[in-house]
Amino acid sequence: MRFGRFCVVGAVAAVGVVALGAETTATAQGPAPTFPFEAELAKPLGFRTKPGLDAPHVLPHPNNYLQAPARLKVLSATGALFAANTFCNVEYQGKQGYIRCDDASALKVQAPAPSPAASTPPPQTGPVGAVETRTFTDGQSLSGMHHVFGYAGDDRIFFRGLLQVDADGSPHTYHVGMTCSDGENDWDHDVVSCGKICEGGKCKKHEAAKCAASRGFKSAPRWGQAGTVVQCKMDGDRCVDGDTKQVTCSMTPHANDGLDNLANGGRPGDLYGMAKRHDGKLCILNDDANGGHYISPTAWNRNRAGAMPQGVAWNPCEPTNYVDSETIKYVALPGGTGQLGVHQGDIVAVANWDTNQLGYAIFADVGGKAGPLGEGSIALATALSLEANPKGGGKPGTHSSAKDRITYLVFPKTHQLVTWPLQQSQIDAEGAKLMTAWGGVAKFRTAASSLPMPQD
Repeated sequence: MRFGRFCVVGAVAAVGVVALGAETTATAQGPAPTFPFEAELAKPLGFRTKPGLDAPHVLPHPNNYLQAPARLKVLSATGALFAANTFCNVEYQGKQGYIRCDDASALKVQAPAPSPAASTPPPQTGPVGAVETRTFTDGQSLSGMHHVFGYAGDDRIFFRGLLQVDADGSPHTYHVGMTCSDGENDWDHDVVSCGKICEGGKCKKHEAAKCAASRGFKSAPRWGQAGTVVQCKMDGDRCVDGDTKQVTCSMTPHANDGLDNLANGGRPGDLYGMAKRHDGKLCILNDDANGGHYISPTAWNRNRAGAMPQGVAWNPCEPTNYVDSETIKYVALPGGTGQLGVHQGDIVAVANWDTNQLGYAIFADVGGKAGPLGEGSIALATALSLEANPKGGGKPGTHSSAKDRITYLVFPKTHQLVTWPLQQSQIDAEGAKLMTAWGGVAKFRTAASSLPMPQD
């Protein structure tokens, strides 16, 4: 799925923002915080794809170093926190990577705000007033912004939308179907810009090693069209283009045998819909005689939830580490909803008032397709009697999300109520408690009755 850049505009930015606790400076001598925890950078730190100073940066230059006072979520550490040579796996603005965490003065640990017990819905606080509009910008929207709604004094948000189908997370989303003229059919190739690998143009020792190991497309070509693959090299203290060759990657006859078309997962050099190993090769599940399926990730995963079993390392190629579109009801929302206090994993109620069906889902993927808000898993679309074919072109009956009254109700800061391994029965139970505590389905129906048609 595509990721956009989002921010809240207007006075509504203050509504529903996550309250952080008191700030403390971490020390190697003090008690170690419990993962995951929020932190603020006190010094600039490199943001890398894996532990080690020679690992590629997650973000391109000049944003490859996170600057103080960037806020991030620390998910885990490779060793004792603040001990020598320790790196931390962190989440920053929807992306995961690694930073050095061997310097206690570089991180300011945020004391956690009190959270409700897993079985107790968060209480509604403050008086509930009239319906108000909350607006955030979205690069995927044709108009550049979206409008959602909520009651004054209440951080829940609701909106009327579509339900476009998202197959991500299913082990059957994208079928293996890429053949490249250089024979490297299981490699994403990546897009590289040799001249931007080293900060400031001049390479330091660890950057020189990264330069020599960097190879990929100069820009992502279209399927079936030749693209230039370049091997970077050092020229004095600078990283420059070295040997180049023309590579064409095409689809095989089985490319579209999955739940979704392979082209919807990206293109060579930019296969954003597929999970990748640390060496850049694509994760493949060999589950049929025609090459198997690529592993399709979701933004919300077991590692990001801080739910990896003790002693078990994160494996991006394990399908059960993601949210399965075929078995779990989930929604995809723009990352900008985080400015309204919404967190990946939060519980969402979705209603089809034309069929009188209600489903409880979790916020499991980030992005959303161009146009009005509203995207969900195959399981959610099926539960609401809507067309559930990710490829489109199906033959829906009387009901479709373009015609039916589909309404979403998001319960912010509820992601800790659902545990891994995910079970739809637990999502349903926790969602029902939240709905009752909020005022019940009747209140939801009343809120939905005044909402406008989905707009871009």
